[in-house]
Amino acid sequence: MPVDCDDAVATAVAPIPRKRTRKRYKPQVRDIDQRTIAARRARELVDRLAAETANGHPTAGQAELIQRAVMLGVLAGDAEVAIARGTPIDVSAYCTLANTQRRVLIALGLHQQAKDLDAKLIEQSAEDESFRKEVMEVLRQGEDDNAAD
Repeated sequence: MPVDCDDAVATAVAPIPRKRTRKRYKPQVRDIDQRTIAARRARELVDRLAAETANGHPTAGQAELIQRAVMLGVLAGDAEVAIARGTPIDVSAYCTLANTQRRVLIALGLHQQAKDLDAKLIEQSAEDESFRKEVMEVLRQGEDDNAAD
């Protein structure tokens, strides 16, 4: 009985089992070697930005944005160090880093707003004036006491 070659090859060659591929591990700021100053600063910045979110407990999306902002800051900081050392940098890339970081921080709701200092300055100046009057009164009383002696 003749054997069909295609059938024989198909049954002789077993399918190669595929290796299960793992999801790629995405390193995060907390995974950086914390012995370096830059890594410690990055970790501290992550913690500070997380504390500035609505209730100090960022959502998963906010945590991702915080990490992006910090890593962009690290890269921009490296460029600033290079500038200080006199090494030429790609100014366009630096500006892109700074602008992207700014937009990420705005997306987090962490953009800075000007504070209304008028009321605080008025209050402070009123306190300073009342303190000055008290000091002057005490000094006058001290002069009167010395004159009486």
